[in-house]
Amino acid sequence: MDEAGGSYLVTGGSGCSSSPGTRTTPADQETIFGRRKNTGAPLTGRSEFDLVDLSAKAPDGSLVIDADAHIRLAAPSSHGGQRILRRGYSYTDGN
Repeated sequence: MDEAGGSYLVTGGSGCSSSPGTRTTPADQETIFGRRKNTGAPLTGRSEFDLVDLSAKAPDGSLVIDADAHIRLAAPSSHGGQRILRRGYSYTDGN
């Protein structure tokens, strides 16, 4: 059901546990999201709003931004040029 000018709302829990044994390191978080934790910059840039270079390679030939990193999966080039408007909202499930 794709309506011109329509919107979708997706909600759900993150499924993340906050117990110390399951926390990811800041480096792991940067790999997962494809952005630097301290500045929000893409791993291929210096500041938050720098363009993302999805073709950038590390010296060993691997992708700088992992193939399954959030920033890559949400990029317009991954969706036929369609841009995704994403907004995060805090909510409680009643617990």
